[in-house]
Amino acid sequence: MTERFERRGDGSRFVPLALPIDGHKGKVTAVVLRMPTWPDYQAIGDIQIPARQGESVTLIDDVEAIGRYAERLVVGEAADFLPQLKLPDVLAVHEAIKDFFQQARSGDRPSTSSSASAGAPPTSGT
Repeated sequence: MTERFERRGDGSRFVPLALPIDGHKGKVTAVVLRMPTWPDYQAIGDIQIPARQGESVTLIDDVEAIGRYAERLVVGEAADFLPQLKLPDVLAVHEAIKDFFQQARSGDRPSTSSSASAGAPPTSGT
């Protein structure tokens, strides 16, 4: 599956909309999500919850938590228009939010440049 979003150098996610929505100033063609912070995580918690599957426990997506993150993380005018998003774009926004958590858990740091392939970020001198 091809990602429908772009990781930005500042840690945000850029999600172009397959089906643009009407905004106050014309069509909204993309959603930008800022990186979650401490207050966001403390208010909402994780995006996955444990679910029993027979004798084992697995993690499943908490769609309500992901939705609350979307409401908190959207930057700009698009925040007012989330209810207009159609399902393909809802799923793309959900995937972008899940990517924040996957990247954090993997230990990958957001790139400090506009290109993720720009090499290793600078380190503090010793």
